[in-house]
Amino acid sequence: MQHLPRILCFLALVSLSSTSLQALTVGAYWAFQIEQDVGPPGAGYSSFGNFSEAVNVTNWPNETPIFSYSGSKKTIFNNYGSDYNAYNGSIWGRGKAIGWNTASAPSTGNSFQVTIDSTGIEDISARFIYRLNGVRSSAGLVTAFSEFEYSVGGGGFISVPGVSLALSNNGSYNNNEWVADLSAVTAIENAGIVTLRWTFPDLIETSGKQIRLDNLELLGSYDTINYTSSSAELLELRTLVGNYTPSTFAANVISYSLSGADANDFEISNGELTFKDEPIYTNQSSYSVVVEMTDLQDPSRVEHETVTVTILKSAAITSRERHHPAGQYNVLFI
Repeated sequence: MQHLPRILCFLALVSLSSTSLQALTVGAYWAFQIEQDVGPPGAGYSSFGNFSEAVNVTNWPNETPIFSYSGSKKTIFNNYGSDYNAYNGSIWGRGKAIGWNTASAPSTGNSFQVTIDSTGIEDISARFIYRLNGVRSSAGLVTAFSEFEYSVGGGGFISVPGVSLALSNNGSYNNNEWVADLSAVTAIENAGIVTLRWTFPDLIETSGKQIRLDNLELLGSYDTINYTSSSAELLELRTLVGNYTPSTFAANVISYSLSGADANDFEISNGELTFKDEPIYTNQSSYSVVVEMTDLQDPSRVEHETVTVTILKSAAITSRERHHPAGQYNVLFI
């Protein structure tokens, strides 16, 4: 059988590996109420449920996302808006909303923020429903956030580039949606602890005017594959490289497969990685293989460990043994 050149095999393996990458949509949604269904719109003032800052729906893979808000006149409102479809398909009825109420006094230090662990997460986006019914700052009607910023690892806050801060202040009780695609903000991707903070201007006292905010949602794309690497040194003519188990998760039943530039030179059984044939130093002194490990009880948990194997020349092996291993014979024709 004719064999493809090694470089073509490598390209084919890379292509197969790239198409098998797993990306999971992850999210976090805040309804700002405990109850999912708080009753029909005509049920009356007492049917708006109970307020909560805790995240209502989440499959965020790392730490639980945390919300907080501040302001000298921050408050809680009943929300007279429509039902909301969260990212997972669940429907949340009108209930509570956070807000800043300037009816009786100015409000300063007005902001809200979400802290997430973005490890392994890219293509983050944010959206929420808001209502500005004529609320004002000393400069006039509020028509934009004063800041939208991010912080990484507890460091200083940095303005998020390329995102509109504009808000609609239509003097009515109509709900509006603010949406931001943050996929270009690579500084917050796979960055560990990240805080996103939205800040409103200081608000002056204005009778009957307030800010309401509800149905806050973050989304991201999570690469469920964990990438690790290791190295091994092996005397030539030996075949056992080592035993491999996931280091990023624990699993009772693991499925193994191999990929990478030299995958065809190896085999694996129950985590034991071996050469198919005895390696010879003078033929090839370094190999690379990717051990792919999947939790069969939770296929979303995958680890790819890139193993670099260095073959060592053995002084104890004679020149004849190196070039003519056991089982191979020379025939002399006379």
